[in-house]
Amino acid sequence: MEADRIEKETRQKEILLELFNATDGEHWSHNDNWKSDAPLKDWYGIAVDGIGNVVSVNLYQNNLSGNIPESIGNLTNLRSLDLGYNQLSGSIPESISNLTNLGSSSLAVNLLTGSIPESIGNLTNLRYLDLCRNLLTGGIPESIGNLKDLEHLDLHSNHLTGTIPEAFANITRSDFYLSINLNDMDGVISTSIQESAWWSNYIDITQREGHKLTLESKVGDMSGSIEGFESKDHEWEGTSGGIYIYEDTDPENAGGGEGE
Repeated sequence: MEADRIEKETRQKEILLELFNATDGEHWSHNDNWKSDAPLKDWYGIAVDGIGNVVSVNLYQNNLSGNIPESIGNLTNLRSLDLGYNQLSGSIPESISNLTNLGSSSLAVNLLTGSIPESIGNLTNLRYLDLCRNLLTGGIPESIGNLKDLEHLDLHSNHLTGTIPEAFANITRSDFYLSINLNDMDGVISTSIQESAWWSNYIDITQREGHKLTLESKVGDMSGSIEGFESKDHEWEGTSGGIYIYEDTDPENAGGGEGE
């Protein structure tokens, strides 16, 4: 059993060190205990569960630059991933679809390009996803409409195109929140989406100059803020940078996660 534990920790350290090397870890704002022999629970921004699985990577606003490596998808027990407010570039790795235990993720406020992977629809436990303020292009994946537990999806201030996928009419949560303003989207938002339980939570469809989303004739041809809709605050307990952070309640791991 001890040999298995050591092998698991070694394998996870190798994956995390690929992230460290790919994102200029030597110049992170905080990198306490990274590249050391210290247990993973003492590495800055890392939390593990009671059997040593890495369940949270929180490197929010930590001066990361470079590309997110495909190997991130090998941390298959990950429940929370926050790489927001850095200078990450390149595309969102396809391997992120392997993180089927992921409940919350923020890659917000970076320099990410390319499209949102269609395979993101494999993340059936996802509740919170923030990709706002990047340079993402292409359409919103239809597959996101299959994420039944999704509560919060923030895509504003990118260069996304198209309209809201029809599959979003399948989302039945009344508390689902969607933000898509300030993209390059054009087209018609269907009546079936407008009739969704979550639509009254949604406010602003304003796009960048030269682009316009309109509502199907049931409501009329409108763009911009929809009159009569009130903003609703969406607060997440146990957050950092606006993202749900996994909290390990195992007393054996007290003090884990961030190094001193």
